[in-house]
Amino acid sequence: MLAFLPPAAASGTAAAAQSGADADGAPLRVGIYQNPPKLFLDRQGEPAGLFPDVLAAVAAELGWDLDYRPCTWTGCLEMLADGRIDILPDVAHTAQRAAAFKFSQVPVLRSFSYFYARPGTLVRSLDDLRGRSIAVLRDSVQHRALQQLPGRQGDFRIQPTDSHEASLQAVAGGTADLAVVNNFLGREMEARFALSRSEMTFNPTPLYLGFSPVFDDGAIERVDAVVAALQSDPQSAYFGAYDQWLGPEPPPILPAWLYWLAGAAVLALLVGTGFIFLLRRRVAQATRELRHSQEQLIEAQLLARFGDFTWDLQTDALDWSPGLRALLGVTADDPASLDRVTDEIHHPEDGARVMQWISDAIDAGATVIGPESYRLIRKDGSIIHVEANVRIERAGGRAVRVFGTCHDVTARVMAENALLAAKQEAERMGRAKTDFLAGMSHELRTPLNAIIGFAEMLDLAPASVGEEKRRDYVRSIRQAGEQLLALVNEILDLAGVEAGRMRFTLEAVEIDGIIAESISQTRPIAERAGIEVHRAPDGPVPRVLADPMRLRQVLLNYLSNAIRYNRRGGTVTVSAARQPDGWVRLSVADTGRGIPAARQAHVFDAVGSLRGDALLAGEGAGIGLTVVKRIAEGMGGRVGFESREGWGSTFWCDLPPAPDSSSAGDATGTG
Repeated sequence: MLAFLPPAAASGTAAAAQSGADADGAPLRVGIYQNPPKLFLDRQGEPAGLFPDVLAAVAAELGWDLDYRPCTWTGCLEMLADGRIDILPDVAHTAQRAAAFKFSQVPVLRSFSYFYARPGTLVRSLDDLRGRSIAVLRDSVQHRALQQLPGRQGDFRIQPTDSHEASLQAVAGGTADLAVVNNFLGREMEARFALSRSEMTFNPTPLYLGFSPVFDDGAIERVDAVVAALQSDPQSAYFGAYDQWLGPEPPPILPAWLYWLAGAAVLALLVGTGFIFLLRRRVAQATRELRHSQEQLIEAQLLARFGDFTWDLQTDALDWSPGLRALLGVTADDPASLDRVTDEIHHPEDGARVMQWISDAIDAGATVIGPESYRLIRKDGSIIHVEANVRIERAGGRAVRVFGTCHDVTARVMAENALLAAKQEAERMGRAKTDFLAGMSHELRTPLNAIIGFAEMLDLAPASVGEEKRRDYVRSIRQAGEQLLALVNEILDLAGVEAGRMRFTLEAVEIDGIIAESISQTRPIAERAGIEVHRAPDGPVPRVLADPMRLRQVLLNYLSNAIRYNRRGGTVTVSAARQPDGWVRLSVADTGRGIPAARQAHVFDAVGSLRGDALLAGEGAGIGLTVVKRIAEGMGGRVGFESREGWGSTFWCDLPPAPDSSSAGDATGTG
């Protein structure tokens, strides 16, 4: 499975300490990488080892707070050089490093290194390095010492790694012949990798504290003074930490003949029983510890939604970790194969890109690539987003194995997509607001221009203009004023709804009474326009849960539009009927021109209703339908319409029945 996890990266742009601590009292940032027992993070993620204990004693003496920042060895060096951390423990002095950052003057510890090899390989002198491949931590003092061995260039091949542990793993896995590792870490791990250390020591080195380039020199001097004082007191925290983490050196290796003599004595005395029993107990204990570690690793991967895979480039064999199987929703019995990955698991739009990404890295000689994001298809068909990193292992100058990690970042991707959608919606609303204001200015200006124009005509009209003509001017002024007042009221209603200031008092309402009052109120307007308004002969309907005043406002708006945008001699029909879901539909149908199909999507849109020509006629649609929609939704209802150009429109409002209403209702219809 070619899906992977991005490496943890240090973040922030923290400035280096100017007086041993930030001016605002923030803790000093200390880099920490995995180099047990000198420096590492334990299983709980806490700093451990000799250097953290010594630093804790120094910080207590100087009144500092420490904040440990995990990083890789090379990452720590880079972060120290550019000031993202203030202190890095366990650093050997070189001229190149001294040019990049500062060092303490008092060494905290002295170290040397061994060569580690598989059993049967002996390294007694530098001549035994000839023709070997040597794994070594990249940019370490061991790496530099190997590069600078006089007259030895070309005798052996250096194979840089990202950690001492990776160097030992390379030897154990057969991709390197030797690993050069400091003696403290080697003592911790040589048994784990079943390796033997050389009889020859290599590159004795004092180890210091590294400080950022702008760290205060006076503060470094105070650190040196505290460390020197700790090293001069056998009862100090320094020696306590040394005994805890480093302890006494292991006893020297005895001659082989002495082991044979001791073994013979034991066999003779105990007939081998005690030795076998003890060996079995130790094997069982080691097996339990290994199983426990594996179970913890699996549990950690499951909790973190993290997994890994190994792809053998020579055989195309593929292995998935339990964490990756959980991400993909497959069981331990489901086969892992490259064909299944490319055909079923990689998303069709991402698969070719991912495979090309790895292929290009192999051809370019890269060893670590990523992060890369893409999609995977789980066994149940659902899609997850992963972020991946890959390490390409090489032997004999060619790639032999691909190891990858993947992390499920679906939640993060969904959050990013939601944020983008919200941003786009906000931009759309901003444009809509601009359009609304532009359209509204036109709607307000039209009746105002009419009022001013007719008023000027009255003012300038000669005495010979008849009374009837003057009354026409007055009627036009009044009509424009009423139109302007209606528009202002609609704007105020819409603003009140949008701002949450419109209050609704919901109660059981007899819908027939609302219909009768509304028809009676609009009948004079309809008669002047030559429109007939009547109530359809519906059956009884139950009472609805609504605000009676707001429901009357909805119906009056529907009726006014149906009359205004009808044709002379047309009809308006009001009906109320119960729907299959139990709600009551109040509808108003007209025989007007209808709404063009291209404009129907914007009928209830405050912006769309003000764009260009009127939706239904030539005098402007205003924003009444927008207010109707907001009011209906505020009462828990819903609105809609049906329209056919040239035939008319039907607008409706659905409302829930009142809780105490019977299925048939107890109201009677009115005409």
